[in-house]
Amino acid sequence: MNFISKTIQIPDRTVAVSNGGTVRVRFIVNETGKPIDIEIVKSIEYALDDECMRVISLAKDWIPASDKGKKLKAYSIQPISISFK
Repeated sequence: MNFISKTIQIPDRTVAVSNGGTVRVRFIVNETGKPIDIEIVKSIEYALDDECMRVISLAKDWIPASDKGKKLKAYSIQPISISFK
């Protein structure tokens, strides 16, 4: 979350047309910890959706799932909350 809050740049359009809320981003963390197949599950506004997907794609420090010591791909959902108060 620290990486996300430092990296995200709220689009001007989002500030103009939205009151904030929570975007939910779903993706797969592959065996090396890289997020792939990134998609929006819950949207606030399309410009913010694009920014959230960009930020998740930059985050490389995810811990992959494992089973009996073998690293596996697994889905993850990351909520990103935005407030303009």
